[in-house]
Amino acid sequence: MYVGRHLPKVPHASGVVNRLLKPLYLRRARGLVTCDVLGRRMELDPAEAVDGNLIFCPQLYDAAEIRFLLSHLSDADIFVDIGSHKGFYSLMASRRITTGRILAVEADPQTFASLCRNIELNDLPISAVQCGVSDGEEILPLNVQVSGNRSGSSFLGRSELQVAVLCRPLATIVAEAGLSTITCMKLDIEGFEHKVLKGFFEQAEPDLYPRYIITEFHPDASVRTGDLLGLLTAREYEEVLGTGLNRIFCRRDQAADHEVSRLRASSSVARDSGV
Repeated sequence: MYVGRHLPKVPHASGVVNRLLKPLYLRRARGLVTCDVLGRRMELDPAEAVDGNLIFCPQLYDAAEIRFLLSHLSDADIFVDIGSHKGFYSLMASRRITTGRILAVEADPQTFASLCRNIELNDLPISAVQCGVSDGEEILPLNVQVSGNRSGSSFLGRSELQVAVLCRPLATIVAEAGLSTITCMKLDIEGFEHKVLKGFFEQAEPDLYPRYIITEFHPDASVRTGDLLGLLTAREYEEVLGTGLNRIFCRRDQAADHEVSRLRASSSVARDSGV
């Protein structure tokens, strides 16, 4: 951990962790690890892909996205975390949001239990909901990834382990949580992003549209579920930062025009630095 947590934010630095430090640590069986992750306590499984990065090099994991989150949230803001996994983004948002609301949604029942433990470890008022998210209410088989990357579980494709999960419209989940505005929404739902957001935009009032959206893009998902970039563009969102599979969008309005220009400049710096 000492070595990994002192690695600089340069391209491929996390490769040192995944190819050297993590295999060295896992040369024998290991149990769950409870440790500090950028100022929050988390219970993590070192054999899991995301967990291993959060244990050994949290400063490198989604570094640009977390930097954006921390610089664009304030005390009374609202953050919605769709595909929360074990709560990393929600916990990071809690470093800024103190009087506002954080809503974390996770489909996998086992992972949801870990999410709840991580919330309890920090004694934070994060609202957690266990269900899948779709464009309507339905029960779908969640294809659970059991080969070391449970965060990649998806309603698309097939796997050896499937769990039946109740899925609900995002607009319904948000309404039942009592949210009237959303500052930032993060979606990491393995190719279901277009399906979920399309339903949300059709069912929710425009006042509920998030100012910022952090979403994962899957190259082959547009063929199966729809054009996510086109959907966001049509709803007046503009990409301000792209990092690997993730992209960050800001909703355009007169008040946000200056912000978009500033974020574009930040995006260029991030790309040039390899972060």
